[in-house]
Amino acid sequence: MVGLWERVVPLLARLLLPNMNKLIAATADRLHAWHTQWPNAAVLWSGGKDSTAMLHVLRHYCELDLPCVQYREPKLRERYAYSDQLIAEWGLTIYDYPPTRMAIADGPDVENGTMRFDMLKYYQWGETAVVMTLGTERPKEGERFLCGVTDFLQRPTGNFNWPWEAVYIGTKNQDTDLIKGHLPLALDIRNVPGGPVSLYPMRDWSDEDIYTYLEDHGVTPDPTRYIKTESGWRNNPDKSLNADFYPTCFNCVDRHQGPHVDCPKLKARISNISHLAPYEDMVFPDLGFKPIWNTTANGVEPVAPTNEAGPCSGATAPTPLASLPTTSAPITPFSRPIFADAASPSVARWGEESPAQYTFYAHKPAEPSNQAAHSA
Repeated sequence: MVGLWERVVPLLARLLLPNMNKLIAATADRLHAWHTQWPNAAVLWSGGKDSTAMLHVLRHYCELDLPCVQYREPKLRERYAYSDQLIAEWGLTIYDYPPTRMAIADGPDVENGTMRFDMLKYYQWGETAVVMTLGTERPKEGERFLCGVTDFLQRPTGNFNWPWEAVYIGTKNQDTDLIKGHLPLALDIRNVPGGPVSLYPMRDWSDEDIYTYLEDHGVTPDPTRYIKTESGWRNNPDKSLNADFYPTCFNCVDRHQGPHVDCPKLKARISNISHLAPYEDMVFPDLGFKPIWNTTANGVEPVAPTNEAGPCSGATAPTPLASLPTTSAPITPFSRPIFADAASPSVARWGEESPAQYTFYAHKPAEPSNQAAHSA
């Protein structure tokens, strides 16, 4: 029976999507036009189904061999086995570089209401920065896990000389996020002063379009992210090898817990220092990011792109969100940028515990670009 369904479901999908060939042709025509306008471009590729289908269309139908940018985590690298396989098979050129700073986003899971935490990673993006969200999961018993402080908030950071004038992104209008919910994408081309032009060629594709395209072209979606059942493709509930979600402990910076928390890393009862953590609520109306809490942190008024309110838009976050100045990133004990010592300007030192000790930047961090992205 399973074998029969494996043959029937793709046929039904093609019958239900008679315009697939037209969709591919229209996308390829658009990509050719965009490449003529912006020949110096890169592809933002996560290894997920959407960006993989986009990359295949670029290479197979447009014969464009463009460099890819794939942001990876330093630990648990086995989660990139699928990407490594495609890199070898397709001969891809891959670039990766560290973020300029980190922050935390939180909110109830749209599926079950439990509190979730995302890491927000700001990457140099021309003269601005792009915000990449990385999902996290509460560690299971005996599972290898990351520390939200030492592995994320205090990770090494740096700048990057972004050389491309445009970037292809696989985001679709149908996309959803476990914290933000539906993320309706309002446009195909997005211009941000000082940053590359963002190109969204897959905006009008559905999840069914993506799965059908990949299967028709012999590309198996990442099995750590997606599984095929008798009723079709769906997200893999087992996230143990999923590169979009990392098992991470946030106990000591969890603003929803009490003043004392258990630290599984130190095996001790410790202080909750969430009041020092850089919490942010991203609001980008044209990208579908609506407010979760009643306060925002990225300098954008909390106006939803549709009449649909955020799940907690009537509530205030447990502790104030970190403010994001227009000229620099928020300064917290976790960001650990290099600062010039006020008493000895030629000597650089790490940020200390008290924010009052932070004096001068050794270099100016990238300004945010009101640009966000998530895995596709």
